[in-house]
Amino acid sequence: MSRQQQVEKRERSLIETLMVILLVVVLMASFIYYYFKHQAGVSSVGFNALSHSFSAKLTSVHAQWLMEGKPASLVLLTSLAGEGVQARQQQRVALNAYGWVDAPPGGKKNLSRCDLIWQQVMDMPMMFLKSPVSSLELIRPVSLPEKDKPREPVRPSSREQYRQHPGSICRYSLLSGEYFQYHLFNGTVETSAG
Repeated sequence: MSRQQQVEKRERSLIETLMVILLVVVLMASFIYYYFKHQAGVSSVGFNALSHSFSAKLTSVHAQWLMEGKPASLVLLTSLAGEGVQARQQQRVALNAYGWVDAPPGGKKNLSRCDLIWQQVMDMPMMFLKSPVSSLELIRPVSLPEKDKPREPVRPSSREQYRQHPGSICRYSLLSGEYFQYHLFNGTVETSAG
């Protein structure tokens, strides 16, 4: 091979390498663009699925409460499968007077009522796709049906009485704004999407 042919071969080799690198960079840029473009949608769909799981667990606990004669708490048995061995785990779940999951009396230090409810229902840390899930308790008085209303209005004398009121709502939210809320009075779970 002559010297000129060797130089041309090196130039072609260099051009081919640059073309491959350019192609890889363009593909990576397009992947990153579409990833960030659709990340919010994926997060929203996933958090919506999490809220449905939360609701399904609440419903199964409420059904068990009805079947067992409306006790103040239930012991749930769960099967844990792993490495070919099945283990059974017991978990005590505190319930309110209406049969919906509530925080146990005198709960753990540094945890809010809603955090404790999350732990009882989901049995996992308050994380979703590596981002924290925050909880907020909203306190709203419950309006009773006309036949159950007292003749004179009963006004709570302190904020603590409102805190124990079954009209409380636990709102679980992500930093991106998606949330779902759990009504302790009737067990409904509403998502931010409606």
